[in-house]
Amino acid sequence: MYKKEEVLKTYEDFYQNLFKNPPRDYIRNQEVQKELGCILEVAKKQEPLKIEKEDVEEVICKLKKKKAEDYSGWKNELMIFGGDEMTKSLVMMYNNITEQLTIPNQWNNVIIKSFYKNKGSKMGMKNRRGIFLTNLISKVFETIILKKDTSEMYSWQNGGRKKRSAIDNILMIMGVIDNNRRLKRKTYIIYADAEKCFDKLWLEDCLIDLHQIGMREREIAIIQKMNEKIKIAIDTPVGRTKEFCATDVVKQGSVCATKLCCSSTGRVNHMSIQDSYSITPDIKLQAVVYVDDIVGAGTKGVISGIENNLQLMENTKGYTFGTDKTNYMIVQTGTEKDEDLDLKIKKGKIARVTEYKCLGLIIHESGTIEKHLKEIKRKGMGMIKDIARICHQTNVGEMSTFTQLFLYEKTIVPSLTYNLEGISYWRKSDLDELEKIQAKLLKMILKLPDSTPYWGLLNELGIWPLVYIIHYKKFMLLQNLMSSDDGRTAKKLMQYQKEHLIKGSWYTELLIISQEYGIDLNNNKIETKSKWKEYIKNNIVEKITTESEKRKINMTKLRHQKEQTFTMQQYLKDSSIGRVSDLIRVKLELLDIGRNQGKNRACYACKDEDETTEHIVECKTVYEIIGKTDTIQYNKSMMINRNYLLKMHSHIKKYIDYRDEKEKESKNIVEMNEFEYKSTSITETEKKKKARI
Repeated sequence: MYKKEEVLKTYEDFYQNLFKNPPRDYIRNQEVQKELGCILEVAKKQEPLKIEKEDVEEVICKLKKKKAEDYSGWKNELMIFGGDEMTKSLVMMYNNITEQLTIPNQWNNVIIKSFYKNKGSKMGMKNRRGIFLTNLISKVFETIILKKDTSEMYSWQNGGRKKRSAIDNILMIMGVIDNNRRLKRKTYIIYADAEKCFDKLWLEDCLIDLHQIGMREREIAIIQKMNEKIKIAIDTPVGRTKEFCATDVVKQGSVCATKLCCSSTGRVNHMSIQDSYSITPDIKLQAVVYVDDIVGAGTKGVISGIENNLQLMENTKGYTFGTDKTNYMIVQTGTEKDEDLDLKIKKGKIARVTEYKCLGLIIHESGTIEKHLKEIKRKGMGMIKDIARICHQTNVGEMSTFTQLFLYEKTIVPSLTYNLEGISYWRKSDLDELEKIQAKLLKMILKLPDSTPYWGLLNELGIWPLVYIIHYKKFMLLQNLMSSDDGRTAKKLMQYQKEHLIKGSWYTELLIISQEYGIDLNNNKIETKSKWKEYIKNNIVEKITTESEKRKINMTKLRHQKEQTFTMQQYLKDSSIGRVSDLIRVKLELLDIGRNQGKNRACYACKDEDETTEHIVECKTVYEIIGKTDTIQYNKSMMINRNYLLKMHSHIKKYIDYRDEKEKESKNIVEMNEFEYKSTSITETEKKKKARI
């Protein structure tokens, strides 16, 4: 056990050391201070930014409710429902700040929430992540500043930008791999990870980077004021620490923090002139960046050039790249002999790895996603256990099935399919494995045996196969790319693939998929995202429905579903997991009757007909032997009714119990007769032996 004072001091000491400014190279520091001084001097002479009432209202109307309060106890609701007077006060305050270049003292106060990263020892402070809770009024101000800012981020930096995401980087890296696979050349990839990147950002250097991408000097001066001195308190499991001061720290929880980081890490390709990989005649690829994740792919020359730029970033910008997560890989897309590279950073040699988790996707040197599928299966099974605990019947009652399935669709499915739409190279075995993963997870939720027909389960739940979900995401990604600005590198790549129809490329593979659904990728009549979404969904639903009906015809166990549509059945919404499991066992022929479990039996009661669900619920002899008075008429259209299914389950279970009991009695009688026969035989043999003696 640890004393409260010891815990508080541990947290305080860790974060004080974390935010302590490291020693800088003297010459480089002098250059930075001089350049920043010039920027701040220009800022004093510029016209202040004018903030209007409409600017404030536009930001406030988009604030979310029920969010954490800040250091001063403010919540978003105070601004959302503050009315006209609140808006006028904020406009007056913000304009005073832009005119005087001073900020309120309250904006310097920050709370840090410390969370475990889910890796490493929970006792190690290095395995915890600090989340900054900054002043809410300052966040509105920062949002307005960035909305009015006209600077443009580097084209290969896809973090902190509208209509950009990690999928842009995935598309570029996969584009290189696909291109080399077609050319039968091996693909070299380097991954770089800066240790404690946000915590160790050099504020002055980041401000200069903002200026280089085009931000106005006066706004840079305001951002500098907001980060030059802060008061920090840390929330710990035993309470809040005392306040301590830190200087020149990029506040992670602030709106401008992402832009500060992105402008700094985005400089990686500007550190020196290096080789590039021509993914198309117009796209010369070096490193692509997502906030602080740096990845480069191509030839050995490209990788060596990025290594050199990483070294320059360490020497001039104060970054430290760790050897545990800064690695390189050779993807086996070619036939030439492997050649290990001698790559180094300050901490030592960059090691070669066989797999690497990049932006949530495990890339393997084989060029396949087999390892990633194993990881999402492991992850999915862990998440299933979590939702089973959260949505247990003791917590949500009869809604336990519905809530678990709801969370599965809203949280687990997006997690399983995250960024998979960016992959073009899919083997049939990969697609089959993907569906096996979903089948396993759904059977875990509903406590059903492995023999449960997968499509029968999907028919009951109304859940799409994962392959169809990935196809849907691919179609929506295409719309997102084509409707974005022309400067987007991923869009240029798609346009080139579309014009030249390169074999094995992302667009060409999507074109093949589109033909399966009857989707026209060049449909010019669809102008908006919502209409495109509706068009895609309708075609996919039609395809799923067709496949479902085909399975019902070809699979005997699905014959009870012929009258129902592909949607979640009503009984799933108000029944517990145990009851739902019983009802699905009836509908999908999972009970021990007929030909199930490798047997082939006739009705135990009448001995005339095959032992099937339809016969058992209508056989008069069955009703006589189990002593049940209310009869059930088999009706396929009633197989969606909860009460009807419950009666069927009860009736069939009674029949099975009676049959098994009688079979057991018969077996015991046979065994007893065999035992008596053996005993009699032994006695006769002993008598003969005695007679001979």
